[in-house]
Formats: sequence, structure tokens, C-alpha cells
Amino acid sequence: MDVMTLPKLNEKATGNQVKDFFRREYPRIARLAGKNPTELKSTNIDDMPKAPQYGNHVEDNVIEFSNNQLEYLRVVNAIKGCSMISQQIILYDLIQGYNVGWVSAALKYSPQRYNDLKKYAMNEFADTYEYWSGEDLHVYF
Repeated sequence: MDVMTLPKLNEKATGNQVKDFFRREYPRIARLAGKNPTELKSTNIDDMPKAPQYGNHVEDNVIEFSNNQLEYLRVVNAIKGCSMISQQIILYDLIQGYNVGWVSAALKYSPQRYNDLKKYAMNEFADTYEYWSGEDLHVYF
């Protein structure tokens, strides 16, 4: 009986990939979806764009709008797929940009324990984001 072995994961480099994703890619994903990057509230999608559509590219505009909404929902669902503490770390630290001292105090953890939990949260997000989007943020040895 063969046992599947996963490649050796570089957790620190994966965490850096996730930080980079939230610093560079997520704000653009949110803006393209018409959302405020620092304010995740719900996963509801508006039925149609608010601006009137004119010209021959109406279908292209609707498809692009839908794709942007879908990509945003992938990020939201990936965050929701994480544990509650990981969700809070991702929202407070990586998305809203609060400093480590504030977040560790708000979550009632020592800064050292918080840093361990943050590393775990970033790796957990990489797992759930790969499931929802197919994009692999992991870094392997």
C-alpha cells in the first residue's frame, strides 16, 4: 500500500508569499470587484453592475464584472475556510494593517505566541486559497 507523501513545505517562504499576496494582489482584486480592500463584510454579490452599459461590449463588461466578483469571493471563501483565530489574524494584520502589538493585545496573546499563530494562519490561508482558486501560494524545499 503506497502512502502519498506531500513535498516538504517551506513554511516561512510560504508565509512571505501570502503576505505578498495580501500586499500586492488582494487590494487590486478587491478594487476590481468594487469592494473596499480593508473591509470584508459579506459574500453577497450584486446582481448587475450599477453603471449603465452602452455600446457593443456590454457582454464583455458583464463577464469581466462577474469574473472580478468571483475572484474576490475566492479570497473571502479561503479566509472563511481558515480557523477563527487565523481569520482574525488575516483580517486585522494582513488586510487592515494593524501592527503586531495591537493585534496580539487584541487577541490576548504574547507577541511571540502571536507570531507563531500568524505563521500558521498564513500557511492555512495558502492551503484554503489553493482549494478555492487553484493558485498555489506554497513554497517547497
